[in-house]
Amino acid sequence: MAAGACVLVVNMLVRDWGTPTLGASGAIFGVLVAFGILYPDAVILMFFLFPMKAKYAVIIYVAVELLATFGPNTGVSTVAHLGGAAFAYVFLKYRLPVLRLPDVGGVYRQWKLQRAKKKFQVYMRKHGGRGPWVN
Repeated sequence: MAAGACVLVVNMLVRDWGTPTLGASGAIFGVLVAFGILYPDAVILMFFLFPMKAKYAVIIYVAVELLATFGPNTGVSTVAHLGGAAFAYVFLKYRLPVLRLPDVGGVYRQWKLQRAKKKFQVYMRKHGGRGPWVN
């Protein structure tokens, strides 16, 4: 969503509303940057040939994308790629708060557990079991 928002902002600034954007490549760039931040010393194969640390490979990919932004129009939304990468970087470096939804499943599980405890106590009383498990 951050990549799409970046594309919308740039389109508003440039006043170029005729360019549609489609795909998830901005999110993929975000995942790529997140991998580079979380596992910077992991060795990966750049272009399946050259072993390289993840942090350097990510820097190269982002630099190539930045250069492609100012080059000729190739039909690829490089702004979306950079927007996804920038959002992932800011999110992980500054630990932005995440919207937490209420745990509806937890409330249901607690209710279900209390109901099962009551049923178990009634069962134990009916069968004369006054063991240490019955309150």
